[in-house]
Amino acid sequence: MNEESISEENLENYIICNLIDEHFIDYEENADLLYKLSSQMIDRLNSYLKDTETVKNVLLNYKNEIVEFITLQLKENLWESPPQYQVSYSRGFTPLKPINIFIKEGELPRDFREIPKNKNDIRNMVFTGFKKCCHPLQKFDSVDGELRFAQILEDDHEVVLWTKPAKVFFKIEYKNGFSYEPDFVVETASVKYIFEPKMAKDLENKNVIEKKSAALNWCKNATIFANENGCKPWKYALIPHDQILSNMSFMGLMNKFTIS
Repeated sequence: MNEESISEENLENYIICNLIDEHFIDYEENADLLYKLSSQMIDRLNSYLKDTETVKNVLLNYKNEIVEFITLQLKENLWESPPQYQVSYSRGFTPLKPINIFIKEGELPRDFREIPKNKNDIRNMVFTGFKKCCHPLQKFDSVDGELRFAQILEDDHEVVLWTKPAKVFFKIEYKNGFSYEPDFVVETASVKYIFEPKMAKDLENKNVIEKKSAALNWCKNATIFANENGCKPWKYALIPHDQILSNMSFMGLMNKFTIS
């Protein structure tokens, strides 16, 4: 599905696909509410715009403003409680979930070796050409953090597989029932890593610290389970984006930034 193929019947879905990019929104828990708010927005637009095509154009061209308006409503009614972790183990494995990729009509996936001339365009691009990634297509939020890291993963002989997990694939609760979704999960011959690149200025952000604490707790318990069942241990790394350089190796970054 691409942004230009929205039909009259699923206009709400376009709003929702942008809403769920907000870190504090849990789609599985709040799907009904999201559809309700999105439907109200569509009804509002229909009340003063002349036709469906005009509504569609507004959704395409003012998606950021619409998402901001709805998220402000959600945040006004958001309450938080201190996290209480309950560890649960499940046998076997969970199959990877497919990733829904939206690409504009007329656009084609780009080779991941290609650095965009305008780095601000990165979120609107889809990349391909991977050999170790678990999915054939990927989107990235940044050039200097995520895209360069993907290039490092593909080039490092220590890396076996890597992925940017689909939403709600990892059940790592960090506050008020919301799940932390790692940016990258990487497997080597001996260890599995949760890897989080962040803007250097955001490393002390309260939300980042809460997610880090939850991820460390998850890795600790996952490693206990792994040790008991002959599997690979888990480790967590948080790294400032300006340390992800093209001449770095994956293990060099892990040795420097893995948190015990």
